[in-house]
Amino acid sequence: MNAFAQLNSRQAAHLKLIPRTAQQIVLVGTEAAHIGQAFKHLAPNCEQVRFPNMKRFKQHMETNPGVFAEMDAVIWVGQTYQRADLKTDLECLKTVLSENGVIILEILNPFYFGRLDDKVGAGVSYPEELIKGLFYKAKAYSQGLRTEIQDAGWRIEHIFRDNTGGFGEWLNTRKREHPSLSEILDQLDPVTKSQRFVFLLNEKSVPQLRIQAQVLKPIGGVNDVRITEPLAALSSIPGVLTDIRRVQTVVQGHLNLNKIFLWHRPVLTFEKSLSQIQSLRRAGYLIITEFDDHHSPWPEIAQNSFLSFAGVHAVQTTTPALGKMFEKLNSEVAVFPNQLSFLPDRDLSHPSEICRIFFGALNRQSDWQPILPEVNKILSSIKGNFWFDVVMDKNFFDALETNRKSFIPQCGYEDYKSHILNADISLMPLLDTEFNRMKSDLKLVEAAGHGAVPLASSVVYRQADPEEIFSKFCETPEQYAIGLKDLIEDKPRRLKMQNKGREYVRNSRLISDHVQDRYNWLLGLSERREELDQALSKRLKSILPR
Repeated sequence: MNAFAQLNSRQAAHLKLIPRTAQQIVLVGTEAAHIGQAFKHLAPNCEQVRFPNMKRFKQHMETNPGVFAEMDAVIWVGQTYQRADLKTDLECLKTVLSENGVIILEILNPFYFGRLDDKVGAGVSYPEELIKGLFYKAKAYSQGLRTEIQDAGWRIEHIFRDNTGGFGEWLNTRKREHPSLSEILDQLDPVTKSQRFVFLLNEKSVPQLRIQAQVLKPIGGVNDVRITEPLAALSSIPGVLTDIRRVQTVVQGHLNLNKIFLWHRPVLTFEKSLSQIQSLRRAGYLIITEFDDHHSPWPEIAQNSFLSFAGVHAVQTTTPALGKMFEKLNSEVAVFPNQLSFLPDRDLSHPSEICRIFFGALNRQSDWQPILPEVNKILSSIKGNFWFDVVMDKNFFDALETNRKSFIPQCGYEDYKSHILNADISLMPLLDTEFNRMKSDLKLVEAAGHGAVPLASSVVYRQADPEEIFSKFCETPEQYAIGLKDLIEDKPRRLKMQNKGREYVRNSRLISDHVQDRYNWLLGLSERREELDQALSKRLKSILPR
């Protein structure tokens, strides 16, 4: 359940390039509609205009002058390069794009080895003169394409080449046919290997950010929400490249790049981590800790003078409460609330006949144990069909006193979200403890965005919906039981809340509407790296063991 699932590899490559910050885009080409539909799930608030080809788009511009202005991206797919037209069309697009607007241009490659085989014939030996001519024609074609783009006033920010497979075998066959032409054949690789080229074009140079994220072993959605999905959104901004690994290597040099090392929930110790911190500093990295929980479950953090937070240039987290805690250890703290990356389709035109109640959590037994006796007590009196869908917590499943229930153990984040998408109510009790008060409202956002009514504690969650427009908040076990009964039995009210929850997430809790803030923060820190490194040096001196 993601935006790329219904696209082929080509279309998915285009989708990744559309800036998530875009407010208005134009899609040109017969396949553009599929790409635009997928982008709607990532950025539903972005306005889209679609045309089957560039001719129709230009006609519309001529008959409706001024309608197209300040567009953030033009996605132009499936083009056959015609030298006479390309420069003119690219110049024309300057009139509709914003200052930072981009063009995503796909050019079909006439020298693709598969097309050449179609012309020569499968299994037929290539004449020597054909290969020599191919070399010069392909080279001229490639240079001419670049020249037309640049003469039209555009920069080539990046070129993406697809790899359909089979090229290595084709190349070796040609070398066996003509051993003396091996050097020429090797030079054909960049031109003949790809079926198409995708150009990312902009008018002016942009800052170059390289973000290396070192992450935990994936459990549930812990990596997805805080690292994978935000970095995917950031990488759609021109100039940003991201890399996510369990173990990262320190890259030396590249001083013209803003190198960022993003450490996901690190438990840093003087013995094992200090040398890596110093190595990153010497290599010119900006070091950031990403931490979205209270540190108390990891006593090594405090035992090492909070090196996880004081020993880096900056910290990013999820809630104001966590932000205040980390600011005592490092003044450079940013709070980025959890958001959804993708808003799935769901038909909420009528209420479900069977009300499905979702519960999915790990290590929450102390939170649900107080409410379950009252919930069990009321189940037999509920008028209406219901079903409990329990993910991960077998103890909760076993403690439910009903046969109307199902259970699956720990699963991937996509599967987890698919269960919420089928739910009408999401049960999320949370005790009022110091640790819980530091938690984010992610479960509420997930539930609301997927069309389930949050039946939740006031702790953490109420601040997202203080007037209970799409949620029901509870203070006591009895309130949970009564709230559950009311939501199951009152279908019209439940349906209205489900739709309101989707509206809330669409309007304010999607990554696409917040990724610019993350980018601005990272860029600002990168520009101040020398200043931040001096501050880090002072902090390290103050906490190092004597």
